[in-house]
This record gives sequence, structure tokens and C-alpha cells, in this order.
Amino acid sequence: MTSPEDDVDTNWSGWLADTPSEPTVISRRSCDQCNRKKSKCDRKRPCCTRCIKGKSSCVYPAQRRRPSTGARYRTLLNQLRQSSSGIELDPLLDEFDVEQLQRALQRRRPDLQLLPRPIADTSCDASVDVLVSPTVVEFSTEGSWPDAVVGAINECEVPPSTDMDADLAFWASLAGWHDSELTLPPLESGPPYQSVANVTLPNNSTLDTHDLRMPTEVVHELIDLFFERVQCFLPLFHLPTFTHRFKTLTDESLGYQNLTKEDAFILNGVMAMSSRFSNSLFFNNSSPITRGQRFAAKARALHDAAFSHEDRWQPSLALLQGCILLSFHEQTSRPSTACWFLIGSSVRLALELDLNNIDAEPQEPQVARKTPEEWVITEEKRRAWWAVWELDVFSSTILRRPYCIDKEHMAVLLPIPDNEWFADTPVPSTMINTNTARIWETLSDHLHLGARAWFLISTFLMARANDLLLHTDTTLDDIETFEATLQLFMLLLPPEYDLTSAGFPFNERNFASYNWIISMIVMLHTVRVLLRKARETRRLTHDEQTADQSPHPNPTPLDSHLVFRAMQAWAPEFIAQSCPFITCTIVGPSLEMINTALVVDKASTHSHHIQLIKLVLRRIGRTR
Repeated sequence: MTSPEDDVDTNWSGWLADTPSEPTVISRRSCDQCNRKKSKCDRKRPCCTRCIKGKSSCVYPAQRRRPSTGARYRTLLNQLRQSSSGIELDPLLDEFDVEQLQRALQRRRPDLQLLPRPIADTSCDASVDVLVSPTVVEFSTEGSWPDAVVGAINECEVPPSTDMDADLAFWASLAGWHDSELTLPPLESGPPYQSVANVTLPNNSTLDTHDLRMPTEVVHELIDLFFERVQCFLPLFHLPTFTHRFKTLTDESLGYQNLTKEDAFILNGVMAMSSRFSNSLFFNNSSPITRGQRFAAKARALHDAAFSHEDRWQPSLALLQGCILLSFHEQTSRPSTACWFLIGSSVRLALELDLNNIDAEPQEPQVARKTPEEWVITEEKRRAWWAVWELDVFSSTILRRPYCIDKEHMAVLLPIPDNEWFADTPVPSTMINTNTARIWETLSDHLHLGARAWFLISTFLMARANDLLLHTDTTLDDIETFEATLQLFMLLLPPEYDLTSAGFPFNERNFASYNWIISMIVMLHTVRVLLRKARETRRLTHDEQTADQSPHPNPTPLDSHLVFRAMQAWAPEFIAQSCPFITCTIVGPSLEMINTALVVDKASTHSHHIQLIKLVLRRIGRTR
């Protein structure tokens, strides 16, 4: 029995057989019908095969059209997707033109209204206008997180809107223009490095040792650089234990020729993260940005072998640490579908190891029963869990996807400062209080835990604010409760975390702590933006605005100015040692910080604010 499609093909094949044959002419371009459907066209004239089968008119464009605004922005969008550092992002910001985008949108959508932008700061130019959808009332300039974040592009499963080019819809969201009808283009899948050949391990299931094929002194240098430059934002390993394991016990004659597969996985991840900081002559023929790719390729091959059906490795902390290192490298290089799967495997491996329940028992009996060596290992497991949690929060938020880890069910103590951990000195810690009304008091009795713990709580607040924005059952009472919690959290911060006119006294001993403090300030600004957007969305959706309920004030530039002050207080020589994930919050949800910088600079005779953002991003992308 034949299908209707087969009958159609047969009938048309017979018709074509009865038609006098003519020389086949191939067009240089696809027909309009195939272009519209995004189908592959064989470009046969006068009618392509797809149009013949679909019984549709086949029209070829008469001449090449002039590149449209949409095409130019699509090119810029692809550049953003491939951007992997502040240095590459710097010229892209120069090409970003909000006004040109607005004019293009007005020509393409005549039904849009041009409304004045509400500006609370009287020093700004009140004549600046933005485009607003007719369906939005009292719209403010911050778009919804995470419609767009520089360095990690949103991924949607729905096709681009036919009402507007996908690239224009994307850039509209960057400019703060929001409409529920707009959809964003999907993130291209595939390996993040097209220029790096895939590494294939020897096809030998009995192979239990691996050779790094690296000079011993270079490996030692990269290990030292990891703890000097990377451990400060990825505090994963216990320095004395790691040094003893990978340097002291290494046979100088053999070097790193007989490593276990787990150790090879970890070391390749360590070198992928630290090689960009190296001054070794070994890397003279490669740029700092690309040095880590060779090690990441080897780590990916080991990861694939670890989860393959033929050579599945036993779940272990070492395997998880290798996955974390590879995930951080991939996520900070170029997010992709493969990177999303890699983070997912890290989350599930952590759950398989039951790391989410490390401290499910009461803390005091645990400490009393454990030896110092056991306590060090337990703290290392906590570090691995929080690194996995950060990866999940960051990737899920910017891709607008559900979190893999349930924030409400984590029985894990916050990490203690590195100095106490390296000295094998147990320090009391606490868990995050997940009650929305009581998150702020998590560290009220544990101010000694340091800036890293405060940053983790600010990240937790950001994730909760994102939930309030995206969940349809959020009420204004929920938002007001969370706003009160945020204010109490800020009042609880230690006095030394206050941003004063004198700035922060950076030096080689405390730069990691101050980097976390500045990152926390920027993260808390993101929380405020998300809360303002959540409040606005609830009003528009549920029509809860009443006469006795005064409108929530338009966002003032005070929040953004605090971020600018924090960036000005940042010691330039230590910016590169901050967590690369913070670039997304520096730019701001829907480019909120860039929009603010453009408005403020337009009202003045200089462009200091946008230049400040660009230079900080450039510093983050530097190697030293």
C-alpha cells in the first residue's frame, strides 16, 4: 500500500516523463519558496524539485538584494556567539547601535508606538525614545532575564517568528524591547572548537595508564599557575594534598607517563584552565586564548571514554572534578549544546555520589567523629558540590531552562575559607536557609566564612529572583517579601565589604576576597533588576494596579551607579583572576548596564561609562 505522498511523487514523475526534456539550468541562488521554508533547494530552472512536488510557484530572485539591517545584525549575532573573552567582545560593543535598531524596527513594524523612555535621573537626556509594543503599558527599559546575555546566547525550541526577522527580535530584546510574540533563534549545536581536531584515545580497553606527553617542568608550572590564578575563582582542590599527589610523588625520570585515567582527566582540565597564564617557551607558537584547547580536547576524549558503554568508569570524586574543570573551560569558552550536556552529566554524577546530602546528619557529631584527613576530604566534596551548583545555576539561567538541582533540598554546608582548609583547621559552617523570608540570616552567626560564602548566597538570591520572574504563580506579596529579604541581607554584610570612596585595598594576599566582594555587588544588582521586572510583569499580567496602590517607582540609576563604582574600585591587575561568569552580570540582563551607560554618556560630553564596561571586559579576557 502506497502513501499519498508516494502517489503524488508517482503522478508528477509520470508527468515529467511525458514532458519534452530540456537542458537543465541551475540558478546561482535558491528560490523564494525554499528560502522562506528554510529548505534545501536544488536550484533547477524553471522550477525546482521541491516546488514541483509541493505544486507551488517557483520564483527565483531577479537580482541580489542589498544586505538588510537584519543581515548585518545577524552577522554581529554570530560573532557574539563565538566570542570567548572580553578582548573579542570589545569591538562588538562598538558596533552595537540601539538607535539604528529602533529605526529598523519602526520601518518593519509600523504599528509600534514611539514613547519617551522614563528617566529618573534629570541629568540624562529626556528626549531619548524607545520602541514599545502596543500590548505593553508603562513599559520600562529593562528586558526580561535571560532574553539575552553577552557571551551565552539564549536557546529556544520554537522556530523564529515570521512576523519579524529572528535577528531583529534578538536585538530588540537586547535593547530592552520585550514582546511575548517575539522568539529567539536557537543556539547552534556542535563542538565549541571547530579548528581543534578531536582526540581519539587508543582503542584498548585494558589501557589503564596515560601519558601527558608534556615536559615535567611545564606541568609543574601549570599546576602552580592553577592555584595562583584559577583556584581563586574555582576553589576546588586542597593545595597540600594536590601538590603532594601530582608533584612530590611524581617520578622525575618518568614524569607524567603512567597516570591513571582519572588523574590524566584532572590534569588535562587543570592545564586547560591555567595555560593561558603561562609564560613558558613551550607555548611560544600558540596564543594565550587557544592554549587550553589542546588540553580540553584530551579531557573531552577522556570524558567520552568515562561515560561510554565499553569503558564506563566507576563514579568517583576524581571523575567529578575532571568533569567540573572541563565544564568550566567549555562554558567560559563558548556555551553550546554539548556544553549543556556536559554540565548535566556533572550534576547527575554529583547526585550519584550523594553529594547533595553530605551534611544531612547533625554537624556536631560529624565533626567529632572525623579525623582531620577525613574532614579535608569532606570539605573537598563540598567544594565540588558548590562548583556543580554554580554551573547549573549559570547555564540554566542564561538559557532560560529549569534548574537541574533542587535548591530546596541541599544538605551541604557552605565552604570555609581556603586558608583554614589548607591548614587542616576545621571551622564551623552553615547551610543556606532556603526559606524566602529568612535567607538573609544564613550567615548572621557565621560572618567568618568569608566573601566566597557571601557570593554563593547572592547567587542563590539571583536564582530565586529568576524563579519569581519566570513562574506564573508569583504574586506581588512574594516579590515584596523577597525585596525585604534582599534589603536585610545587604544590611547584614560585614562593614569591610562596604564600597567606600577609598575603594578596596587590593594586594596579593586578599585579592581573591575582594574579587568575590565586587562580584557579589554586581550579582545583587542583577537580583534587583530581576525583581523589578517580575513586579512589572505581575502588574501587567494580573492587573493588580489599584487606586490605593501607588505605582512602583521607575528604576533609578542608583543601582547601576553602584556597579560602576565597584568596577572603578577594581584593581586592574587582579580583574583577570575573577570568575568569568560575572561578565554576564556586568553587562546586565538584557544589556541593562550597557543601556544605562549609553544614556548617561549621551547626556554628558564623554563616554566614560561604556568605556569602563569595555575595559573591564577586556581585562577579564587578559592572561595576566
